[in-house]
Amino acid sequence: DNTIFKISAVRGSAAERYSDSYRTVRDILLDRNENPRLREEALRLLSRYQKFDILPTLKDVAKIDP
Repeated sequence: DNTIFKISAVRGSAAERYSDSYRTVRDILLDRNENPRLREEALRLLSRYQKFDILPTLKDVAKIDP
């Protein structure tokens, strides 16, 4: 399982806080097929994107997760 590697890569990407890394974090978070640990990390990292309105993404997560 390469979840640890993916988490590390997402953390590195999120450190930049650019739109491309935001989309990557958002896409991971919204992909129910991703490892739950990776999705949890993406949720945590999403809060670091202060230039972006994260509320729509959080609403989407609430819709797809039980």
